[in-house]
Amino acid sequence: MKKTCKILLVMSIAVLYVVALPVCSQVANPISKTIVQGLRFNPETFNSNGKAYKGAWLNVYSDPIVRSQVQGEFVAIRQSSHLSTISLLVSANQHLKWPVPAEAELQNLINFLNDADAQGLQVILLVSTPCVIPNSAVPVGSPKVHVGGHHRGEVVNGVQLYWDVAFCADNSIELAQRWYGQILSSLSRGIKSPNVIAYFGLMGNPTLPFATEMNVFYDDYPQLKFAQQYVARLVPYLRSQTVFKLGISLLPGFWSNDPTFQYSFLKNLKAAITFSSFDYLDITSSDQIDISAILNRVGSKNAPRIILSDFKYGESRKSQAAVTSFHLAQVRQHGLGGYWVWQYKDDPELGNQGLGIRRSGFFGATGGWKTGVLAALP
Repeated sequence: MKKTCKILLVMSIAVLYVVALPVCSQVANPISKTIVQGLRFNPETFNSNGKAYKGAWLNVYSDPIVRSQVQGEFVAIRQSSHLSTISLLVSANQHLKWPVPAEAELQNLINFLNDADAQGLQVILLVSTPCVIPNSAVPVGSPKVHVGGHHRGEVVNGVQLYWDVAFCADNSIELAQRWYGQILSSLSRGIKSPNVIAYFGLMGNPTLPFATEMNVFYDDYPQLKFAQQYVARLVPYLRSQTVFKLGISLLPGFWSNDPTFQYSFLKNLKAAITFSSFDYLDITSSDQIDISAILNRVGSKNAPRIILSDFKYGESRKSQAAVTSFHLAQVRQHGLGGYWVWQYKDDPELGNQGLGIRRSGFFGATGGWKTGVLAALP
């Protein structure tokens, strides 16, 4: 707790003088302005006929109408919240072609980053490929198949594909080095300020087509050694190629009741690379998270490297405001590196996974904000 004091001016009537008396109270330790504080950016954008672009808006960012709508959302966030950071999920399947991103795709991303920077926003750039392991590493008959090589319209591991997914060849590590390297090189040349990128996060799950955590480091993951080889070679390579801070996006095994399994991803990641080789552990959180269990495994000195993300609003029985307050208390108490909230606006199509801090259908700085959640954010 931090003691704060206000000066109370008291005037004596008998003798004309003023005394400055400190009036002190105990308040929670404030969150430092130097840490990451943000939310996932999911703007509502439409074409000239009113059709929603949904998750494909970045692909058409060259459209002045879409760009103007996104800029309007930037202004709304800056004017109505205290947040100055947004996270953007970018996929190899949907946004940046694998294994060679197109120049037009990269330019869209560069323009987005420069527009965010112009409004005083930093961006957590989370970039995902399912080619964390090659297709050949997943044997025929596995409970979950590799999503690589499947096509739009297919249902893979219970998820319908809305785009084609590239096949993941045996040289996927070299391809990842080249793919990520080209992205980083283009960003370095095109963005006006490197500070606009809060950190560049690595994501990817070979069983899912969209941008998601690197869920490949659990004790029972059959391709664990391939995943460890991937980060062991990719992270040092990218570290040598960029000045941007690097992060790795991970998820505790909340579906298990065994805490040893839940946090086994930390042990297995540490066996592949040292935590000092990258900057942030971006850990998807919930109100069931045990920060002490995490710090026991990574060391308390690495607390500033830990970012709590997502918060899993839709999976909690508590209110969004209560879940938000819980997470910010963890950041304060343990001296963590920060947080980002899932997400800016509600997405009714995602059900309980689509809860944001603002209702959909509202534009401009006012209207639709969930005041209880907004008040919980510093």
